[in-house]
Amino acid sequence: MEREPAGHSARHMAELTSLIQADGGTVVETLTLKVRTPNSSTLLGSGQISRLGEAAEKCNADVVVVNRELNPQQQRNIETVIDQRRIIDRTRLIIDIFARHASSREGKLEVEDALLRYMLPRLTGKGIVMSQTGGGVGTRGPGETKLEMDKRRIKERLGRNKQLIETMKKQRLVQHGRRNRTGIPLVSLVGYTSAGKSTLLNTFTGAGVRSSENLFTTLDPISRKLHLENGNYAIITDTVGFIDDLPIQLIKAFRTTLEDVAKSDLLLLVVDVSKPDYEDDIRVVRNVLGEIDADKIATIYVFNKADKIDNSISLKSLTNMYGRSILVSALQGTGIEELKNMILMELMLKKHGSDIRDNNELYGTV
Repeated sequence: MEREPAGHSARHMAELTSLIQADGGTVVETLTLKVRTPNSSTLLGSGQISRLGEAAEKCNADVVVVNRELNPQQQRNIETVIDQRRIIDRTRLIIDIFARHASSREGKLEVEDALLRYMLPRLTGKGIVMSQTGGGVGTRGPGETKLEMDKRRIKERLGRNKQLIETMKKQRLVQHGRRNRTGIPLVSLVGYTSAGKSTLLNTFTGAGVRSSENLFTTLDPISRKLHLENGNYAIITDTVGFIDDLPIQLIKAFRTTLEDVAKSDLLLLVVDVSKPDYEDDIRVVRNVLGEIDADKIATIYVFNKADKIDNSISLKSLTNMYGRSILVSALQGTGIEELKNMILMELMLKKHGSDIRDNNELYGTV
């Protein structure tokens, strides 16, 4: 349902399949429909909705996932036309996945906040049931069991959550103040989901963080001490991966958590260089960094999974295009010591000035 070149459509369809699998679902059929002029009440044309309904009935699908954000009216109208089969959009799907992986109190609150804001305009006279029971796509809530919410109760929950999140924000500010007084630099891992950030953190620190090719395996921030040369060290933090069209509700809900990124001294932008469309991933990440006011922070581009590529991609070409860059394999450990040297040099540069770059031979490893 994309107005895009075929390559982009294939990328988004493959990504949608991965998202559905990450939410415990199984894709039984895919259907690509071109929408030239979106219908304000149904998004799709009547013939397209008929095709969608026929495909869902033929496959006996329980849920139809639309790879766009639907407004409440569009969602209800499509469900009515295709025999009340459950319809969820890309936004709800991603929120569901976040609900699966949030483990900290703050993460659960932020996911709940995003889900409540998504649900509020979608309430009908019967209300909406949020259930944690049952599995599969679109069935997980933020932690409640069979709780029917009306608008008043949702607004009360949003108000309560806002107070709790503000309290946690103040606690974070205190922690940042302590770190600033000690002078310990903060390095943040950012990147597209499944780019290998958690694997890199494990290789750096032996953190033992679960890493997976599945999307959004890491959601809550994870911080460890990163030992560098000559007794130097920094705090390195890994947090949620980004994705194309990341729902604005989640960016807003996770703004408190993502402030760690915005307060960093250095960013390591981890890229899965084995993906043919890795440049699109970089674009997405840079856009999200702009959303959280972190796009001006010094950045090293870490082109990961170098063991999976041929010699057609050279460090020189990447450096010419992106500036400070390095090819590594976090899984095999290649390039890690060189990356640590780069991190130390960038942190020294931030602290002591540009003369460090010219006078320290370690920078020659870049």
